[in-house]
Amino acid sequence: MNIAKSRLAKGIAAISCALPIALAANVGVGVAASSAVGNLQVSPSQVEAGHVINQFNVDFQTSSSGALAAGSGTITVSVPGADLGYGCSTSNPTYLLVSSSASSSGGGVTPINLPCPGKNGTYTFTTPVGIAPSTMVDLTFQQVQAPLASGSNTVTVSTSSDGP
Repeated sequence: MNIAKSRLAKGIAAISCALPIALAANVGVGVAASSAVGNLQVSPSQVEAGHVINQFNVDFQTSSSGALAAGSGTITVSVPGADLGYGCSTSNPTYLLVSSSASSSGGGVTPINLPCPGKNGTYTFTTPVGIAPSTMVDLTFQQVQAPLASGSNTVTVSTSSDGP
């Protein structure tokens, strides 16, 4: 939790970006921002192909026009070949952190548990809280299985306000 807070305080990434993640003996991650947003960041950025990652973080910032309404705005994360729901459970959830300074719901930076992703590399969810434009967002996936293929893979993030 403190790790996620410190990442948000440092001013993280952005939405609708693509980030290559390398595999082989290792999987690496890189970024290719869309015109709507930029600064997508993932960690870890290097993992062994097929390795189970205890925590996989995807950080981004909504664009200046990227507001998401509570209950209807969506965020989609895609990691081709990965299993984002590999070890997710009620005791080991995927969670969302939204920076309080720009959040339309106010309050502190509190983790919000999300439904577990399916056993594939794409996860789309409806935001349970309003997210204002230019807001720092951190998604933490628990127990993710890295892509099995070697080489470079691309992580993408988009929202219903900021398309790919």
